[in-house]
Amino acid sequence: LTPLARNELMRQVAADLERRVRVSDVIGLTDVDRFTLLLPDTNLEGCHAFASRMVVALETAGFNQLGHQLRVVVISGITSAVDGDSLETLLSRAKQARDAAQAKGACCEALV
Repeated sequence: LTPLARNELMRQVAADLERRVRVSDVIGLTDVDRFTLLLPDTNLEGCHAFASRMVVALETAGFNQLGHQLRVVVISGITSAVDGDSLETLLSRAKQARDAAQAKGACCEALV
């Protein structure tokens, strides 16, 4: 994808995510092609269930550019906050989980 096309795809994905999260959830773009979601008051099981639903939803959402169907790959790194965590520590652990999931292949998740 060209940078312009990638940006448009990311806007479409962001809009789709916004329709699926709660008001209390936070969506952040943490790289040119990666989102981080913070799901307050959600345990690991709830995060896993949400990630599983997002895999199906985003892969079947029908994103397209100029008439070409685009496939969105979801790789989930799941962690939970522990007492004393800073945002930086939490995001670092989530990145470790995402990297572990990515090493497994497309549409995978890992818990850390």
